[in-house]
Amino acid sequence: MASQVAWLRDRSSGDDLLRLDGLGNGANGATSVLLGPGSYELRLQDASAPAVGAGGVAAAGLSSQYSFTMRAVPEPATWAMLLTGFGVVGGTLRRRRRRMSSSPA
Repeated sequence: MASQVAWLRDRSSGDDLLRLDGLGNGANGATSVLLGPGSYELRLQDASAPAVGAGGVAAAGLSSQYSFTMRAVPEPATWAMLLTGFGVVGGTLRRRRRRMSSSPA
């Protein structure tokens, strides 16, 4: 029986967010995890995969590790507020320029 393990870990806290043990060869299915901003690590390990060494075939594990960082993405309302703020500041500066150029010296 294969001894495959896959897990997703939060690198800042060290907590396992998702862990799948005892996956057989050809395992399939879907599992989802909602990730927030932070740094994560995905590991895939197969303890039963054969490795060829100097003495022949020995039971050694194959593993892969992937690290990635999720960044916060602003919501559309945040972008709208930012653009509105720029518009208000631009309009205010434009009115001030008009007042200064039209005032008698």
